[in-house]
Amino acid sequence: MIQSVWKEALDDYDEYSEIAEMLMEVGFAENDPHLVDVMTILDELDDFVIYCDDIDAIHGLGFRIPRVIPIKMHRSFQTMTDRWCYAYLRFSRDELHQIFVAFQLDDVIHPGNRYAFNSEEAFIITLFRLTTGMPFTKMAQDIFGQDSRRLSFIYNWMIRKYDDMCDGLLHGDSVTRWVPHFESWSVLFQRVCQDRYNVQLNGAIRIAMLMDCNGKETMTPGTGPMTDIPGAPRYADADVLQGAVYSGYMKYHGIKAQILTAPTGIVVNVFGPGSLRENDIWYKNESEIDEYLQLIQEARRQLGEVLFAALTDGIYPFTNCLMHLHEAPINGELNQRQEKENVAMKGMREPVEWPFAGLKNMFGIMQTSMIRWRLLNKNRQRNDIPFKQYRICCLFYNFRVCASGRSNVSNLFGGTPPTLAEYLSFLNTN
Repeated sequence: MIQSVWKEALDDYDEYSEIAEMLMEVGFAENDPHLVDVMTILDELDDFVIYCDDIDAIHGLGFRIPRVIPIKMHRSFQTMTDRWCYAYLRFSRDELHQIFVAFQLDDVIHPGNRYAFNSEEAFIITLFRLTTGMPFTKMAQDIFGQDSRRLSFIYNWMIRKYDDMCDGLLHGDSVTRWVPHFESWSVLFQRVCQDRYNVQLNGAIRIAMLMDCNGKETMTPGTGPMTDIPGAPRYADADVLQGAVYSGYMKYHGIKAQILTAPTGIVVNVFGPGSLRENDIWYKNESEIDEYLQLIQEARRQLGEVLFAALTDGIYPFTNCLMHLHEAPINGELNQRQEKENVAMKGMREPVEWPFAGLKNMFGIMQTSMIRWRLLNKNRQRNDIPFKQYRICCLFYNFRVCASGRSNVSNLFGGTPPTLAEYLSFLNTN
C-alpha cells in the first residue's frame, strides 16, 4: 500500500515540476499566485517523498525499493484490437503491420548500449507517442509498462531511424520522383478553375503544387540558472539562444518548416524545420526551391515549354517556378481576366493550410504544450528530435492519406494519392 502511495507522489511531483517549468518559461513572476501555488504543492510533495524514504517498510537491505514497474502491455499487433489501433495509432491493425513490414527493421534492435528492444514494440511505442503526445512517465505506467527512460530511448532512436529512411521521399531530393505527375496535377488545378470559378488560366500559368511555411511553438531554449544555488546567474549565451528562435511577429519561440503539397493530398517535400525567427523568403532562399524545381524540369526547359510552378502567397517573388496572385503595376490596375484568375488562385491556395490542420488533428505531439519540444538537451547541445519528429509526423500523415485513398485536398482537386503499398515502396531502407 505504502509503495503505491509513494509512487503516486513521485508521479505527481514530476507532473507539477513540468507545470512549474512551463510557467517560468512563459514569464510568470516568482510572486505570481499561480506559480506560488504550484511551488507550494511541489514543496509538500517533496516533504512527503522524503518522509516515505525514511519509513523502514519501504526499504530493503540498505537500498531504496524503486517504483513498482507495471507489466508489459500493447507490445504486439496480436494483442491489440482494430478499435484500439484506430483510437491511439490512427491506422487499422492490418495497415500498421503493412507499414511496419515496409520499414524492414531487424526483429531485435541492439543500439550498442544497455538497451535492446523488439522492433515491433518500438514501432508501436513511437507511433503512440506521436499520435497522443503523452508523457513517457504516463505511457510507462498506464499503457506499455517498463521504465519510462527505456521508452524515451526507444522513441528517440526510432525517430532518427525513420528520418534517415524518408530521405529522398520527404526531404532531400524528394520531388524528382513526382516530375512525371506534374502534367496531370496541373490539369487538376485547371479543372478546379473551370468548374468552381468559371475561368481558364492563362497558358503561361502551369500550377502543379502548393507551397507554404508553418511554425510550431517550442520551449524557450537556454533558460534557467547555471546552478541549483538560489540566485544563481543565467548562462551568458541565454539571450542569444532565445533570440535565435524567437519570432517578433508570432510572439513566441519555435521552429518552422517549408512544405510542398500535391493536389493528391500528400506532402511531397519538407525543408527544415529551422528557426521561427526567419521569414518565408529566408526559407525559399536557403532551400533554393526555385532553382531545384527548374533543375528537375530541365528537359521541358530545353524544349522551350512552360515550367510547372508551385502556388505560393504574396511574400514570395514571381520566379520561373513560383507563382502567386497577379499584382497590379504601379499606378495601374489589373484587367478583368487577371481579377478572375486572382479569385480562382485564392480559392486554390486555401488548401495549402489543410495538411497543417491534418497534422495537428492526427498527432497529439503537434498539439501538446511546448514542454514536449525541447530544442536543447540537458548538456545544452542541440536536440535534433523536435526537428525530426516534425518530418516524421508528415511522413505518417502521408501514410494515412494513402491508406484512406483521399484527403480534404484530394477531394477538392479530384486527385488520387498513391496506394499505401506504392508509397511505402519509396522508403529508403538501405
